[in-house]
Amino acid sequence: MARSFRDAAPFPKAAPVFLANPQLRANLRGATTTIRTKRDRLVAELADFESMRQQAEAIKNDALGRLGDLLAELETNVQAAGGTVHFARDADLLGAAPITWRTGAPERPLPAPAYCRTGY
Repeated sequence: MARSFRDAAPFPKAAPVFLANPQLRANLRGATTTIRTKRDRLVAELADFESMRQQAEAIKNDALGRLGDLLAELETNVQAAGGTVHFARDADLLGAAPITWRTGAPERPLPAPAYCRTGY
């Protein structure tokens, strides 16, 4: 068994191995049934669930559409508090050495990172 997600086999290769295990399948079925039952019960308690779901989707889409600006704002606020923000193309680069260190200068374009790490 892999020690971390990085060490894990790709999903298409690992899935058949785990799905062949009857105990894991039973555990997954039980967990999925429990989760769905609880969700359905809570959804039934909300008269306007669909409206709330659509509002949440609109908020998510707005945030994704403004992600570059929001990341720049995050960076500014973290730096103002004495922290550093590192942007990287992927998780491996972020874990090793960030490819971009920003100073908050407005003339430098914000990269399109897949991952962001902050620290104080």
